[in-house]
Amino acid sequence: DRVGVGTAAPASELHVVGTVTVAGIGGTGLSHRNVIQNGDFRIAQRGTTGVLTTGIGYRSMDRWVASQDGGSVTANFDQVAAANGDGFEYYAKIKRTVSSTNVTAVSARQQIESHDLIPLQGKEVTLSWVAKAGANFSAASSAMLINVYYGTTADQASVNPGGWAGFGYTLQTTQVITTSFVKYSATFTVNANAKEMHVQLGFTPVGTAGAADEIYISNVQLEEGGIATDFEYLPYEQSLALCQRYYEKSYSQATAVGTATDVGMRSNDAINTTNLSGFQFIVPKRSTPTIALYDSGGTAAQVTSQKTGTNIATVVATNTGETGVERLTDAGGGFVESENYRWHYTASAEL
Repeated sequence: DRVGVGTAAPASELHVVGTVTVAGIGGTGLSHRNVIQNGDFRIAQRGTTGVLTTGIGYRSMDRWVASQDGGSVTANFDQVAAANGDGFEYYAKIKRTVSSTNVTAVSARQQIESHDLIPLQGKEVTLSWVAKAGANFSAASSAMLINVYYGTTADQASVNPGGWAGFGYTLQTTQVITTSFVKYSATFTVNANAKEMHVQLGFTPVGTAGAADEIYISNVQLEEGGIATDFEYLPYEQSLALCQRYYEKSYSQATAVGTATDVGMRSNDAINTTNLSGFQFIVPKRSTPTIALYDSGGTAAQVTSQKTGTNIATVVATNTGETGVERLTDAGGGFVESENYRWHYTASAEL
């Protein structure tokens, strides 16, 4: 029913004519209420296409791991531009390869760290998302799966929640979907002792895959309260920075890691024959990250001399912290003191 204040003919669920004074708002705030990051799949530093292999791993869109529960490589996890009128810029497509007979579950998952989950312990929350099915969606009853897992130890560094201490299910359900985008939601209570959470959206295929055995999802949101509010869009640069707390690269956003390019490379001078001055991260990391280095040709664990263009091999990051790397080291002594060297890098502090 519609409610009107100052009007006898409300045009929406709540229609107020006049000035509204708000003394306070219960529950979560109006902004930054979504604890899912990159829920609209706009950020894709690793690339826009990811092949789902057996197991779980980060393959394309930031903060989302893709998984296939078993069998051979038969599915993809891709970023796709939405059509005009869809109401969002991108969606994620989880697609089983045409003619595949693998019938293990394929899904996208996000792990929520303790800093964001602990304030929700014991509280009612709502998970919402938009989804549609492909023309040949094969899941039984046209239902996608929605699972929420939890653990009782803070930030267990494993993308597979089945191995977490205190592992359990907070939510196990399915949702019938159609070939049109529709918003869906599920409300549940976070376990009082939960210290991390894992949200999974996907499907279990049946039979042999047709040309469009796939689902499309976007606008994934998890918020305090029993109502699925409108998706909270953040400015692009803010969403990118949140993702870079877990993973960043020196390459341009649209450039794949390992590409042969000088654009965006870091550079510094050699302190001596074994040490090269380090660098600062774009965004401080969640924890001490794992560093991968690349020379200008895209070869891993190498840096390139600015003067001669030669590459120095077996270079590693030394004294890495949450804000940067103190120096790069070549145990073989291949640097020339005071000579300048350049490199690309990735820094990963993913859960």
